[in-house]
Amino acid sequence: MAAPKAIALDDFEYRDDRSPWSIRARLGIAMPEYDESYTPASTTDGGKDILTSAILIDGDVSYQVSPRFSLAASLGYAAQEKEDFFITSSSVTAQDNSKVSFIPTTFTLRFHPAPYGKLNPYFGGGVAYILSFNDFTGAEIENASGLVVQAGVDYWFDNQFLLNIDIKQITAEFDVDYTNSFNGSPVSATYTYDPLLISAGVGLRF
Repeated sequence: MAAPKAIALDDFEYRDDRSPWSIRARLGIAMPEYDESYTPASTTDGGKDILTSAILIDGDVSYQVSPRFSLAASLGYAAQEKEDFFITSSSVTAQDNSKVSFIPTTFTLRFHPAPYGKLNPYFGGGVAYILSFNDFTGAEIENASGLVVQAGVDYWFDNQFLLNIDIKQITAEFDVDYTNSFNGSPVSATYTYDPLLISAGVGLRF
């Protein structure tokens, strides 16, 4: 009977006896598909886009449930600093010099159609929760929740280190209360963020 083939330490092969845990660190861009609505409806910001593209720092930890399925949790950071803009409601105009930082977190189930080679693509979906940290003048912005779809690929250099490219599309809306800017008159906005997150980086199995 032939002896089993020995596997070199630097050869890649999916095996159940290796750790199912891996982490990734990435750098990329967050590109929002921006839309807005105000209450009362007569409120206007002059058509200025409040949210724009920003540099993204992103990372995740994943657990390989089986060769074809994994669970992943990601955490990102995107900061924006924009020019002042003006909101007018009932003939009153308020200035908003906006700075805002977003921390998108996602939790996804991923499917790996070809899990046994060095090139390992994946597709998935799940839920997203975006925290916001801001100094909107006279305004309060709430955190947002939504859905996320994901696609990406790992390239394993060996059984520990990998190169990763990741794409996520998130749907989310932020509710903003501008009441303090209008002397107590109720003025609010809903900003559709819906960012497309594209990033690339490195990772390792641990």
